[in-house]
Amino acid sequence: MSAPSWDDLQSVKRQMRAEARSRRRAQPDKDRLSRLIWDKVFALSEYAAARTVMVYVHLANEVRTQPFLPVIQGHGKRLVIPYCVAGELELFRLEGLAELQPGTVGILEPKPELRGRPAKRVEVGQLDLVVVPGVAFDRRGAR
Repeated sequence: MSAPSWDDLQSVKRQMRAEARSRRRAQPDKDRLSRLIWDKVFALSEYAAARTVMVYVHLANEVRTQPFLPVIQGHGKRLVIPYCVAGELELFRLEGLAELQPGTVGILEPKPELRGRPAKRVEVGQLDLVVVPGVAFDRRGAR
């Protein structure tokens, strides 16, 4: 029996992602489930030790993040959110939700007039913990 081809593996991945997205859309009470997930994040020793935390701003059916951004700041963490410019990921130090506005596909992102300010720019090496979205994960946590 030969190993599956690259195309076969990609097809299986596409099918798995489609199924995971469908299940995520059908999941009831996303706010409650998001709270449970965030409770687990907040209990991590890695979170306790982190000074600078990067978190995505949720879209549609993703795990809710926006309600928890002020909580992270309340824990004394420096909060960073990612955004894209010409296909490149940039990092922004967020101090309040008023600094955001709808951008590409409706995702909240930093207001353009704030992006260039030196105090708002963050380098990737300054991040202690990164929370990323994902459609599906294996048992080891890989996307």
